[in-house]
Amino acid sequence: GHLLVGGKDAKGNDSVVKKHLSSEDMYLHADLHGAPSCSLRSSQGFALEERRPAHLPPDIPAYRLVDKLEDSDLTKDKLQQAAVLALSWSRAWNGGGAHGTVYSVKPAQVSKSAQTGEFVGKGAFVIRGQRTWYKDMDVRIGIGIIAVNGVPMVVSGTPNYILEVCQRYAILSPGLTKKDQLANKIYRNTGLSTDDLLSVLPGACDVIDEQGMLTPPASEEE
Repeated sequence: GHLLVGGKDAKGNDSVVKKHLSSEDMYLHADLHGAPSCSLRSSQGFALEERRPAHLPPDIPAYRLVDKLEDSDLTKDKLQQAAVLALSWSRAWNGGGAHGTVYSVKPAQVSKSAQTGEFVGKGAFVIRGQRTWYKDMDVRIGIGIIAVNGVPMVVSGTPNYILEVCQRYAILSPGLTKKDQLANKIYRNTGLSTDDLLSVLPGACDVIDEQGMLTPPASEEE
């Protein structure tokens, strides 16, 4: 349920570290050029809605955005989940590889200060000290429909987490279907905004498994 914030470009990477990386968070980065700087927020994320909005269909779970999660510990499992997303939103997705490596460090290890004679460009950072490595991570994500503060939307996460939380989902890997084509197919079946759908698709995809995203939900099929 933690929020992972990543930069879309060099300016976004600078903004993530400057505005969205506090001392209790963790910094993650795929071990390749062209990857986003990511902040796994320790306190900010999603919690189950105590009073479920009456207008929501029964197959859409209801959450609310919170600034203070009850469980703020960034465990090894949570960091591995975040590493999968940090990798999938890097150039690894369109690079043709099925696996990759990610590292995490504490915010205090991330700096713009270079050694004498060195230059740190826009969106780049110097990492000092020991890194925690996550190797042989799958380039694969899940997307699913949930409601946040009463508004249905598509969110992304690791395949296992999306399968656990969402009744309407799709499991994706790098593939041949252009993201706008896939977004249009999901839009026709769900009515969700194509712009919102495009924002959760890392690139061209293959659909490994799905339910209620490209085909009607099971209850409607029956």
